[in-house]
Amino acid sequence: MDKDVVSCGKGWSKLYLPIIHLVIAHDLVQTTPDKKIGIEYIKNSYGSLDVKFINENNLTTTIINKTRNVQERSKHTCEICGCEENIGITGSSLQKQTCCGKCYKEVVRKETPLVSWHKI
Repeated sequence: MDKDVVSCGKGWSKLYLPIIHLVIAHDLVQTTPDKKIGIEYIKNSYGSLDVKFINENNLTTTIINKTRNVQERSKHTCEICGCEENIGITGSSLQKQTCCGKCYKEVVRKETPLVSWHKI
C-alpha cells in the first residue's frame, strides 16, 4: 500500500491500522482485481477520520462496521497523540483537527498561534 494513502496524525494510527489490515487480508485472497477492495485514502475530514475505498461494492460487513466505529471514535481521540481525554476541536469550518488540550497547547498553538480550540 502506498504510504501517501494516509494523511492524518499518528494518534489515529490505532484506529486506521486495523482497517488497513482487514482490507489487506481480504485483498490477498482475491484472485482477480475486480474482487479486491483497496484503499484510496485515509485522512482527516472536518475533524474526523475519513476512509475512502477504491471498490466499495466489495466491502464486507466487518469492514463496514469497523470503519463506522473508528470514524466515530476519531471524534473523541487526539489525532496527534491518540489519547481520549480532554478532547476538543480546532480550526475553522473548512479545516478542523481533533486534539487533546495538551497537544493543542504544545503542538497546534506553536504551529498556528491564532487557531482556537473548543472542548467537546
